[in-house]
Amino acid sequence: FSVWASAWSDGGETLSVPILPELGESVRWSLSSVVGSATMCNMTLQEYVCTLSGVRFGPAAAANLYLFFGPVSTSVGPLPLEVKFAALTFDALTTYPNISLIGLLNPNLLQQLPSSSPTSGELQSVLFSLSSSGDSSFPGSVAASLPVSAVEGSVYFSFSGDPTTGVPCTLNSTNFTCDVTTQDMYLTRQRPLQLWLFFFPKFSALGAMEVPVTFRAPYFQSSSYKIVTLVQGLLTITSPLPVVEPNFPVAFSSFNITFVLRSTA
Repeated sequence: FSVWASAWSDGGETLSVPILPELGESVRWSLSSVVGSATMCNMTLQEYVCTLSGVRFGPAAAANLYLFFGPVSTSVGPLPLEVKFAALTFDALTTYPNISLIGLLNPNLLQQLPSSSPTSGELQSVLFSLSSSGDSSFPGSVAASLPVSAVEGSVYFSFSGDPTTGVPCTLNSTNFTCDVTTQDMYLTRQRPLQLWLFFFPKFSALGAMEVPVTFRAPYFQSSSYKIVTLVQGLLTITSPLPVVEPNFPVAFSSFNITFVLRSTA
């Protein structure tokens, strides 16, 4: 913070913040950005009070102050922090920094049906469990996206393993995006979100391939999981009848049978 005053202060310079569970165990302040040199603020019943020893607020130069705290790892979302500056014979000034705490998403693959080695053109049904490092304090949206280059046709999502209940995902130029939005859904550590995705691997794919799925949610870092699958190709006979040469072979003589085969990749 850079603090100016209309005149020089003469005692009672303090900085205070309310005691919030998101702030962690302590709050410190310093005139430099080096946390090791920071001074511990005193804890009262309702707030941390930092006594700014050696600091004067004035009109000629700003007092640059650094505030340090370690947010608890389970906190997510906007931080309702208010910072109050005070000095003797001055009206207190309160400011509200725009700070948001960002959580982590942890997707885990629970099921992959019918198997991790589908044949070309076979529907893949995958079940993810999406856990979070903290509890979201508001209902919001979770999005899962798959690249267009990895799938054939459309992608669907559902909260059950029945593909007929699938909701189509939105297609843009590079991704299918599945927006999972409900007003009563909160990401919590104790209750991971379980989500089914249904898609066909690219028909032209053959052999080992990875289908990356990226998960996003407000105030959480995006996280990706790569579905590893081994696509088995298919062979088909396109000639209605085999071509036999000669048409009427003599017993014990050699002859050729020609088939016309096509593959999926």
